[in-house]
Amino acid sequence: MKKIMFSRKYGLEQAAIELLKTMTRRGAKLPPDLKPQDVWNPVMGIDAKGRVYFTVDCIDGKQRDLYPQYQIGEVVAIAQPYRNVIAFHASTITPHSHDWMREEMGWDNKMYVKAKWMLHQIRITNIKMERLQDIADEDCLREGIRRFYVDPVHNGYTFTGWKHGKKDVWCNSPRNAFHALIDKISGKDTWKDNPWVFVYEFELIK
Repeated sequence: MKKIMFSRKYGLEQAAIELLKTMTRRGAKLPPDLKPQDVWNPVMGIDAKGRVYFTVDCIDGKQRDLYPQYQIGEVVAIAQPYRNVIAFHASTITPHSHDWMREEMGWDNKMYVKAKWMLHQIRITNIKMERLQDIADEDCLREGIRRFYVDPVHNGYTFTGWKHGKKDVWCNSPRNAFHALIDKISGKDTWKDNPWVFVYEFELIK
């Protein structure tokens, strides 16, 4: 089983667990000699092994097949630090049976955890390929963007953990909030670069 990481700092990990996030975008790896604007017209196909891929037209006149990291129907574990596993099972696990986790790098860093020990799993239900800026408002909401109303000044679209100094920052549309979120998670100017992404729809099964 593979694992997938959602940002805890910006609330996406918990949003997926609470069914508030049901979609995620991950960068599509292009050949090193091609830029996002050199590729267009992705068409989904199914290979002889039943795997989804996308055939794209390229500026050099060739077509290339790009495979997403996850496949439709695949079950994927939501990565969390081992300390979360221990805390969740504290009242039910045999004493000391999971003490080895405390010595692992995955105790605090979910990058190093093993999928089989994770508490939650999702199933990929659909995949598409598009440019990042093609996202629709309704998909921004499925990505974890939320509308909040605190008072007449503090209201709009935002996401957990987004702070600007000591004040929350609010956006006037889901799209603008997602723009800010993706630059926080993936690096400054990610939105401006407008990369090709695989769009995964998923459901929580555990």
